Amino acid sequence: MKFSRRRLFIRWGVSLVVTTLIFSLAQPSFAEMLEADATLAQFVAANDVLVGSEVGSNGFRQIYYDLNGDKTFITDSSYTNADPVTDREYIAWMGQVDGSWSIFLYHIPTGTTTELSNPSNNVNPRLSQGKVVWEGWIKDRWQVFLFDGTSIRQVTQGDLSLNPDIEGDDIIYARKNAQGEWSAFRHSLGTDEVTIIKQGRAAKKPIFISGVLVFPIEKDIEREEARKQAEEEARRLAEEKARLAEEAARTQEISLTEIPSEEPVEPQEPAQDATTTDKIIEEEPVPSEEPTEPETVTEEEVIAELEGETPAPAQGEPVEPQESAQEDPVLPAEPTEPEMVTEEEVIAELEGELLVEEPAPTPEPTPAPEPTPTPEPASAPEPTPEPELPPPAPPTSTPEPAPPTQ
Repeated sequence: MKFSRRRLFIRWGVSLVVTTLIFSLAQPSFAEMLEADATLAQFVAANDVLVGSEVGSNGFRQIYYDLNGDKTFITDSSYTNADPVTDREYIAWMGQVDGSWSIFLYHIPTGTTTELSNPSNNVNPRLSQGKVVWEGWIKDRWQVFLFDGTSIRQVTQGDLSLNPDIEGDDIIYARKNAQGEWSAFRHSLGTDEVTIIKQGRAAKKPIFISGVLVFPIEKDIEREEARKQAEEEARRLAEEKARLAEEAARTQEISLTEIPSEEPVEPQEPAQDATTTDKIIEEEPVPSEEPTEPETVTEEEVIAELEGETPAPAQGEPVEPQESAQEDPVLPAEPTEPEMVTEEEVIAELEGELLVEEPAPTPEPTPAPEPTPTPEPASAPEPTPEPELPPPAPPTSTPEPAPPTQ
């Protein structure tokens, strides 16, 4: 009996000694762990930690937070995680589960993770004091959802709603109506009141920065408007430059055409009065005369012609009255050589021989050349004095020759 008690005492004593030794050795580590947890809780209660994502050892992108240079991974999933955001002791992100994106929330002090969204696509999470807002795909368009710390609800209905953000009890987001116009709204969770805070292109993306509502896209719009104005001004200056260059070229071309060119001046025909021109137009072309029988020339006509007198009309020959010639345009005649009369021709004419001249062909009408002075015809050369001849017989009928004698 005494032996059994001693054995039991030894067993209990050894166990107690071993436990005491182990506790004394492990006490610093437990103390450090508790101290580290207390330090982390105190830090995240008043500060934000750095968060990020990088590809893990399994080939998928994982989420981590960084405290004093030490990375702590909060995911080790077999799907991709992205877009982490943090607010004090909470971290929110989205993970692609079975091909669809879901929203997750992590509590740093306790190390717990909660999936917030439904199985459909959910993206763009934003976080404030443990409350999360995001975009969820419902009925062919995006709507805004909220996790208020205890439950999940849909904030918007109808029109397309994008870019939600949250600060305390205020939710902001943008909506586009059927006409394509953008408006920014503020939704107060305390009063459940919704108000429009901005309209136009800048209202497409409202965000909170350090608790202040801003529209960063306004700067983008201003830069875009400035760029468009610069491009418009450059285009206007280019058009103005091109216009001035074109006007200068046109002016130079006109000035060149106005310089008198040294071209030969063509001689101008003498001006004719309207009456003469009309007469020329009205005249019919005169056909050439047909050749007629040679005219019989008497001795008196030959002598009168040599003496420069106009022969008198023969007796019994009617004198036709001459009509006054119309004032036709006189075409200058080409100068011709004076006709030379030989002595034999004069003697033959005096002896009553008739000279028959063939009619000259009618010249074809030629364009009127420039009027030139018409040279006067040279006088016929005086005949060489010949020995006196018996006076010619008076112009009587020639007696018929006597018949030959038998």
